[in-house]
Amino acid sequence: MEYRFQLSAGTLRPGEVSVTATDVGSAQHDVVLRQGGRVVGRSRVLQPGQQQTFRVHVAPGTPVHLECTLPGHDLAGMHATVSVARS
Repeated sequence: MEYRFQLSAGTLRPGEVSVTATDVGSAQHDVVLRQGGRVVGRSRVLQPGQQQTFRVHVAPGTPVHLECTLPGHDLAGMHATVSVARS
């Protein structure tokens, strides 16, 4: 459970989206959201138990890739992809 994201939605609606990142693990984590290779949002590095809510804008039809950018975390499996509706 330490090196994975648990998503609350399988598909996002295009436009402004509220993202809440919560570190439920025992190590520091962050999350960076990319769409079409471009960073559309990121959290700060969170300590265990910390939470941050931020807003991002997502375009229709292109999936959003999430990853933890701390060394080794992405390779350990801490990444996910969520689809975005076309409209």
